[in-house]
Amino acid sequence: MTINDLVQKYHSNRNIYLKSDYNETQLRTDFLDPLFEMLGWDIKNNQGKPTNEREVLVEEALREDINSNTKKPDYTFRLFSERKVLLEAKKPHVNIESEPEPAKQVRRYCFTAKLKISVLSNFEYLIIYDCSQKVGEDDTATKARIKLYHYTEYAEAFEAIQKQLSNEAVY
Repeated sequence: MTINDLVQKYHSNRNIYLKSDYNETQLRTDFLDPLFEMLGWDIKNNQGKPTNEREVLVEEALREDINSNTKKPDYTFRLFSERKVLLEAKKPHVNIESEPEPAKQVRRYCFTAKLKISVLSNFEYLIIYDCSQKVGEDDTATKARIKLYHYTEYAEAFEAIQKQLSNEAVY
């Protein structure tokens, strides 16, 4: 499958994916797993590594901040067991490009984990955030945003996305 195939698959049934009953787990399986596999990540642990050596952990327990309960970001991308990037997934009907809460959630995870960048995606959008700044109560969805890609831009911008999020680039 190519990035064009994945985008076309989404576009062909977009009206179904944008309904509130299309769940996040299905989104991850249908779109985010293949997208990040194209970026060189071993999402399914095809290499058969033990948990402590895997490149990608799904729903690793973390805290948003030191005073909060344990939360589970959808994906933790790692190099030699060291966290590098977190990805938080949301249903496609969630307006991650404008609603502040999903952005603040992923930025809190990463700030607490002392990571440089985080990713928020519902496949409709892929958003990269700078996580060097503490999250403020009044922060908007655009605060600390490095880049926002709409799915219609993925094919054309794939090289740029690779330079930011591929396994090789992160390493």
